[in-house]
Amino acid sequence: MEKKLSKIRLIFDPSYEGHHSYYLNLLVNEKDDNFYYLHPELIKRIKIPAEKADHVLEIKPEQLGLGFVPTHNIRSSIFKRYHYNYKLWKSVKNVCKKHGISHVVFIEIDSFVIFLLSVFFPGIYLSGIYYKPTDFRTPGAFKERIKKVILFLLLKKKFIEKIFLLDEFFILAGKNKSNAKLHFLPDPAPRISGEMDDTLKNLFGRPMFSMLFFGYIEERKGILPALDSLMLLPDGIKDTRLILAGIIDPELLEAITEKTALMIGKIEMIILNRFITETELNTLFRHADLLLAPYLNHVGSSGLINLAAAYGKPVITQQSQLIGDLMARYGFGLTVNTSQPAEIARAILEIKNNGFFIDPVKSATYLSAHREENFVCTLLT
Repeated sequence: MEKKLSKIRLIFDPSYEGHHSYYLNLLVNEKDDNFYYLHPELIKRIKIPAEKADHVLEIKPEQLGLGFVPTHNIRSSIFKRYHYNYKLWKSVKNVCKKHGISHVVFIEIDSFVIFLLSVFFPGIYLSGIYYKPTDFRTPGAFKERIKKVILFLLLKKKFIEKIFLLDEFFILAGKNKSNAKLHFLPDPAPRISGEMDDTLKNLFGRPMFSMLFFGYIEERKGILPALDSLMLLPDGIKDTRLILAGIIDPELLEAITEKTALMIGKIEMIILNRFITETELNTLFRHADLLLAPYLNHVGSSGLINLAAAYGKPVITQQSQLIGDLMARYGFGLTVNTSQPAEIARAILEIKNNGFFIDPVKSATYLSAHREENFVCTLLT
């Protein structure tokens, strides 16, 4: 697919969690003249080509009077969110003025904040990835009605160039498909690497049925019912392990520690409470037999479907939202009522005892639509 990059953009990303480093690694290696204004931790996690070094600019929190807070924490207060983004957006304005840039691409767009800030800083065209659009699946909820109004007003603004959504079903629903500013952005599925992490590989020891819980480990991703489900497995279950790989929400650390302590002697536990590199991720997914993602009505998919398709590993996850729709279409595992540990335990036993067949045709169809070059071309064209 030929790429036609029509104008210089500023790629803006003040976060570094989740998929951000993966996305930026893809974008920064493009042959273009775009600039990048990034969180300092994110810069450490990406491989910047020598010819792009002068185009990668670091957000300096001390100069902006910011103490960087992970994204999920600043969302707890509208005032904090507004004040935080106001200072960031003001610095974006200054960067654009210095380099003669009129288009900014937000790697994570916040409609509420951008709608308000546009009043203060007009003259810059905006595009961005909107991770949490209005939930058309539960349209009657008051919160969703408010979000729908905000999105409607946002799309009316001339300074909004494009809004990218990872949820194809949202665009296909109702009047959304007729809005020229809304674009489906295929979440990129990683190319499988042959590189393995020897230290991590040695942790696995003897062959066992290995379950992997991967990503930022927080309550809405169902970690607590997942752990409760393991306690419901038969006492005679053998050769089974659980790997928790990713940063654990500090507020859940005590509860997770208590629950995992109860499993000593029953299930082998490997806990990697830290950022997972690409090489480590490849090692983990190659060794995993089952991906545990019992999200609790979580709106995203955290890239799990991409990884399941790429590695051919079955998933146990929720029946609802985007991930539920994708599972229904492609059949990459089992969906259950994830608020019920007994149902998660039943699904684990079913896959452990009987295996699970992933249709290679459906998998290939999904992966073809979610190639890395499709993601880059859609976002930058």
